[in-house]
Amino acid sequence: TTVNVTVAATPPPIPRTVKARKTFPVPDPAQEFSMQMEGEFAGIGATIPAGAWPAGDTRPPTISVFTFAEQPEMPEGAQISGDMVDFGPDGIVFNSPVAVSVPLGTLRSGFLYRVHKYDASVSPPWVEKMGSRSAIDGSAANPPTSITGETTSFSPYGAIESPAPPPPPTRLYGRKS
Repeated sequence: TTVNVTVAATPPPIPRTVKARKTFPVPDPAQEFSMQMEGEFAGIGATIPAGAWPAGDTRPPTISVFTFAEQPEMPEGAQISGDMVDFGPDGIVFNSPVAVSVPLGTLRSGFLYRVHKYDASVSPPWVEKMGSRSAIDGSAANPPTSITGETTSFSPYGAIESPAPPPPPTRLYGRKS
């Protein structure tokens, strides 16, 4: 018997320019672990709570800050804000959510900024990472330089800028004369 199987092809990876890379010691799964970049890339990092690192995983965590050589497919009106960050080891799955912080570019009024995971197997290749700390309004006073979201796996992440939704209509109630 012959079975024909159609497999969706993952697009080839987009070339990257790596700006900085750092390897960290393997964390003790029983303790909280913070991995942070320094200098020009301060504010980029991850906080792994106690119990989140999979027991027995001896791969060292890494952070690579990079830019894509060309803009990947984006949702309508959206664009990458700032550099991308590849947290490793790729494919690790945590036992509980991990906080990841990625850089923001220049914020613009009328736009929202959220942390997204880059996943070339979906179209468009962006998966928003929810969390109370993951949305910033571009008109914020004293704008931050990074944004934090939560995830249960390491992959490339970035801040995505998208148009803010219009404000809800205002209803004016008048008095009868």
